[in-house]
Amino acid sequence: MHEPDYTDYSLNQLHDCLEHINPDKYPLRFAQLQQEMELRSESGESRNDPVFNELAAVDVPIPLGFWALYAFSWRFAVAAGIYALLIFGVTLLNDVLHLFSPAVLLALEIFSAVLFFSISGTIIMMQVLSKRYRDYRIRIIRLHKNNPPLHKRSAQ
Repeated sequence: MHEPDYTDYSLNQLHDCLEHINPDKYPLRFAQLQQEMELRSESGESRNDPVFNELAAVDVPIPLGFWALYAFSWRFAVAAGIYALLIFGVTLLNDVLHLFSPAVLLALEIFSAVLFFSISGTIIMMQVLSKRYRDYRIRIIRLHKNNPPLHKRSAQ
């Protein structure tokens, strides 16, 4: 059974879970839920303030940016190394078996590189943005056209 990670939930979601959880059936989850809600209330988070601790891009502290860049870079370097080994193996296999002409092999390698790095880059960035960095938690919030970015809202 899936164990929920309550640190990813908003305060409103935590309250919703508390209303719907069966404490007799899930005593551990109930305790974890209460503990997370206590931590949130101690930090000053409010149910009525969904943008609590939200940072605009211009407000992101430099160390947080470096941590995120470091976390993305090493993961991307590992993925690139694995991909390079895979392509090297396919090229060696093609040299032995002569399955594709050099032009077709090059086209396949370029296509697979674009596909691999666009997908792996997205997955890696999602992992990086879901991690905690010191006292910050990065959340991606989709803003609608009629809802300006936070730093523009506060200036109005």
